[in-house]
Amino acid sequence: MAHPSFDIISQLLEADPGALTSALPRFREEVWSMPVWARGEQVAVANNQTATTLQLAEREGDELPLLPAYLNEAEAAAGLASGSYVCVPFRFLLLFAESTRLDVALMDGEQLLAISHDGLMHLRDSAVLGNEGVPVTAEEVGQLAQAVERFAAQARAYCASHADIASLHLSLVSMTGVKPMLMGWLSGGRDEHGLALELLSRQFLQPSWRCRVFDSLPGEGRLGEALTALPAVYERQASQGWFGKMKQKLRAPAVQIIQLDVC
Repeated sequence: MAHPSFDIISQLLEADPGALTSALPRFREEVWSMPVWARGEQVAVANNQTATTLQLAEREGDELPLLPAYLNEAEAAAGLASGSYVCVPFRFLLLFAESTRLDVALMDGEQLLAISHDGLMHLRDSAVLGNEGVPVTAEEVGQLAQAVERFAAQARAYCASHADIASLHLSLVSMTGVKPMLMGWLSGGRDEHGLALELLSRQFLQPSWRCRVFDSLPGEGRLGEALTALPAVYERQASQGWFGKMKQKLRAPAVQIIQLDVC
């Protein structure tokens, strides 16, 4: 039987944006501070303090570096025999992923739960969902706005170069207590286009900023309906002919904001 945290994490990763699922209290109480063991070490820094560093395994192609994390120290000692390891609370993995893009393989015996970088950020957002306070500074708001504008322009160029893409809707989604997320809906095209656009977003967005591009309407309609109600960033029909293409190139893609209620 898999560790209870596997089921809690899986339920949260499958939840719709803004949904307060029954797994959330258990995640905050049982998983947030749960100890995990990973390859790394503690190093001395200024003022007689120490800092924890984690060592990632590089992978080929576009795959992000991988961090194996163990729920049992003995298994970590056996699996990481060639190097040192440290014990950190699970929340440390989420904090680390805010500055470094990585995937996590959470292991318990023969059981393994793969958590993507976006999944780690989803768990981070779940932990603070509905909390009071401002999750971003005024400086970060400006940086995010500029990055999103640059990405939107490149995303539109990508769509224009693929005849099977009909339209692309993009919006920054805001929820109480959570950093704004860039969400998109792609109409038409093959499944890999959404993944390609998410990969493209890495060139512009910081690791702590999320970007999800759906090729079908997400959730139970709340986010999908809000996305499609906004003007499209790209529409193939509107770009036909030399005048339409010129107009699309000259018009800056406006990415608007959706306020999504927590429920």
